[in-house]
Amino acid sequence: MCRFIESIRLENGSIKLLDYHQDRVNKTGVHYFEKNNTINLKKELEKETLPAIGVHKIRILYSQKIHSLEILPYEQLSFSKFEIIQIPTDFNYPFKYSDRTLFEELTKSISRNTIALFSKNKLLTDALFANLVFKKNGRLFTPDTPLLNGIQRQFLIKTKQIQEAKISEENIYSFEKLGLINAMIPIENIDFIEI
Repeated sequence: MCRFIESIRLENGSIKLLDYHQDRVNKTGVHYFEKNNTINLKKELEKETLPAIGVHKIRILYSQKIHSLEILPYEQLSFSKFEIIQIPTDFNYPFKYSDRTLFEELTKSISRNTIALFSKNKLLTDALFANLVFKKNGRLFTPDTPLLNGIQRQFLIKTKQIQEAKISEENIYSFEKLGLINAMIPIENIDFIEI
């Protein structure tokens, strides 16, 4: 049975982008279990004692029900360089599966402080645990070919803070900076590196 993960940012007692997470849980339920998922994230989180100070990751493992719910202190990972890694052209990752075996296999030789950028058919998709953001002339762009259309990515596109672009292995160097976003890394916390 497939299992899935939701990682939700809890910042000083405030749950971030919960509607987007609920929407993904619902879509996963319809696709895999042929019905709306019966998991109500808001109700589940109301049962928990949530820390009121600091940044925490709420990590939920689920299928048709919640298997585990953890609340962990969060520290943003940093990186100083990147390496482009080819993924199989037939590989798809439209849902946030808990099984990340292929990603682990592809990145096992990556050195510390290096982030793996995945490329499919010479087009950049995502990083190991995040969507990509590129800066050019003060504007922010994200590849229009993501493996996973992440929560933060959806929010930033909808609110017009970033825009999609075709970003290839060839034109990556036309951008000035690279950063990562995911549910745990909002736009104001992007740690950019020079390309």
